[in-house]
Amino acid sequence: MVLESRLTETNPVLDRRERAIRAIRTLLERDLCVDHDLDRLAREAGLSPATFRRHWRRIVGTPPRRYVLQQRMQRARRLLVETDLQIAEIAAALSFRDPLYFSRRFRTTVGVTATAYRRTHRLPGR
Repeated sequence: MVLESRLTETNPVLDRRERAIRAIRTLLERDLCVDHDLDRLAREAGLSPATFRRHWRRIVGTPPRRYVLQQRMQRARRLLVETDLQIAEIAAALSFRDPLYFSRRFRTTVGVTATAYRRTHRLPGR
């Protein structure tokens, strides 16, 4: 009985940290194209930057910066397939200051160039 009650107990510190991570994740997803200062967001949520990164990785499964990059690349893939925007326009829309840097990151992350991705995955009739 004691063990059962200990198993169902919640850790208020961990819950607070998880809530903070979820709130920051929601903010990052909502404002994906804003370059947020993650250390500042962590401190505002009551977490040290190191604690934030450690718990973020445990909860989300990937480091925060990589998560943001993955989300931006997911949006880039969708824009490449669904729009006629030029690659430089997509880069700018996703807050990449340098289209060449965007292109290199896209190729590294996705495995093909943005142009090749568009050609391969373009919806018929576009």
